[in-house]
Amino acid sequence: MKINHYKIILNIYIIVMVFLSSCITSPDKDLSLSGNINLKDSDFHNDIAVAIYELESVNNSLSSPVGNAFIRSEFRMDPIENQERINAFPTGDWVELFDHRQQKPLQIAYTDTNGNFKFNNVKSGTYNLVILKDNYSLKYICNLEVIDKQTIISPSPIILLPRISMPQLVTELFVFEANTQYYFSQNTAFIGDVTFESDVLLSIEENRKIDFYGTINIQTIDIQSPIWITSACISILEPETITYFDRININSESSVKLTHLKSTFMTSGINISSSNTIIEHSYFNNNNRAIVVNGGEITINDVVVSNSSNRAIDINANQTIETNKISIFNSLLFNNYIALSASLTELLVHNNYFIENNTAVTVEDYLLTANNNIFHNNNSSIENFGSYAIITYNVFSGNGSDDIIFWESRSRKTADGLVNNNNFLKNNNYYLRMRCLNGLVAVVADIDCTLNYFINNNIENQIWDKHRNPSLIYQFVYEPRASVPF
Repeated sequence: MKINHYKIILNIYIIVMVFLSSCITSPDKDLSLSGNINLKDSDFHNDIAVAIYELESVNNSLSSPVGNAFIRSEFRMDPIENQERINAFPTGDWVELFDHRQQKPLQIAYTDTNGNFKFNNVKSGTYNLVILKDNYSLKYICNLEVIDKQTIISPSPIILLPRISMPQLVTELFVFEANTQYYFSQNTAFIGDVTFESDVLLSIEENRKIDFYGTINIQTIDIQSPIWITSACISILEPETITYFDRININSESSVKLTHLKSTFMTSGINISSSNTIIEHSYFNNNNRAIVVNGGEITINDVVVSNSSNRAIDINANQTIETNKISIFNSLLFNNYIALSASLTELLVHNNYFIENNTAVTVEDYLLTANNNIFHNNNSSIENFGSYAIITYNVFSGNGSDDIIFWESRSRKTADGLVNNNNFLKNNNYYLRMRCLNGLVAVVADIDCTLNYFINNNIENQIWDKHRNPSLIYQFVYEPRASVPF
């Protein structure tokens, strides 16, 4: 009997491969994620909903954000002479922008009587987890890695605290405790001082407002868990149409410091009346207005404001106090109708990104200093009504209508300024426009427009008088430096 050695070797190879394939699992299959959740003050922990979500994409392209995530961009322009390089921002890595209502979960599981849950067939990767039970606090667990065949969430058990319904009036000192959801079904006023611990959720019904009359203290113990102020809709089954609550009023005779806030779906925004206001390391998304400030000195630093349908940041909207001092640094204002509006103020705008807004900055009747900002893909970048404007060392790129407009205002018939050492790159219309309201009131504008760079702009006239009539009078010094390399 003749033995076929090749056939025997082939059969052995097939047997070995079948055995190995039965022992090896794909890294993207048969992984599991499990954990244990307990309801505080309860012996039954069943029917707690747990949903797993993909991380929000964060695109490094300047003008292509994904979802409601902001841009961590490496966008750079080579500086012109003596211009500092614009720094990366936002400077903090603390902010978690995930909002589960704006995407569908990959899977939903429910706990058993002992509070155990498990997801099977999870691909290796990093996920966000949302935990929800009626009348208990919503819980986020973000950036959870699944790499082992059986990943168990620790520490265990995860404790859910009861949701707290708020009354109309709080007269004593009040502490918003960590990891707790507070439900506002009616207008509420806090007369005494208020303290926020970390990871607090204020969930507010439609058209309701909250008034704070005392001092607000914020303890940012865990900077990965900002205080979240949002509408009351928190379903995880399907993204829903989210209602807007009205506003939060903060009235303080001393100073107000707001930090690590995440605010969504407000109609009138956070309204602040204070002698000194600081807002930093915060995120405002999908509001009609985000921040409204009347009076005092205001500093806004390392803030993201996006998708506002009205004025995102509105300074001295009531025009009641003259010569406020407002400073805005290191922030991103993206896809707002009007990103920043200020009147009767001394406004300093430094080292910010204004991206894809209808209007980036509008200022009226005092002083604007704008330097080291990037204005990209806005319809209009700066509209100056009757103020003296110092606009230097900025980058204007891809803007659709106007980079800079000088108007007279109703109280001042002049709009003057200094427009120096800016980069104008691939803009589609007018670099500098002189206009008057309805063409009826004269503008006398003495504007120094020297030492600017113009590269690949789709315009014939750098400076344009819309009405071209004798009532509009301006003087300017204009010396473009297009021959100098960008």
